[in-house]
Amino acid sequence: MHTETEHLISKHSAVWSFKTDVENRSFGDWFEAHTSFCLPLHHYEGSIQFDGRHLVLEGHHKSDATKTVRLVLGPTEVRDVFYGFDDTFRRREDRGLGLGFRPLRITYTVKGSDAPSPSIIYVAVDFSRALRTTRNSEWSELLNKWIKRA
Repeated sequence: MHTETEHLISKHSAVWSFKTDVENRSFGDWFEAHTSFCLPLHHYEGSIQFDGRHLVLEGHHKSDATKTVRLVLGPTEVRDVFYGFDDTFRRREDRGLGLGFRPLRITYTVKGSDAPSPSIIYVAVDFSRALRTTRNSEWSELLNKWIKRA
């Protein structure tokens, strides 16, 4: 069992999509997410890290490794953390229909950014292909405590 401090400073594998990616997903994206032992619907692959001060998502687009992303968020930039499906990332987007996997939705704003505000990202942390489970529940609890303290 990890202590909370070890959990906070370690890197974990993550896959994610921005809301616009999910809204504009192709049939190929949907089909890939419904194939046995494949990852859930996602467009980016990399890592997630939390050090108590910042949440960092870092990786690349799944079909173009040169398209990199590094998203660093402080507690005042994260507006909401929700564990589950919604009107954009629906149960039908996952082959398990929500029986194992549920996305972690993070709503955030980035001050001084050209990005639409607020922005939404859907994350799967430490996804197990065999069991179709994640550590999203843990991360939801952790991040909700963090933003409430801010």
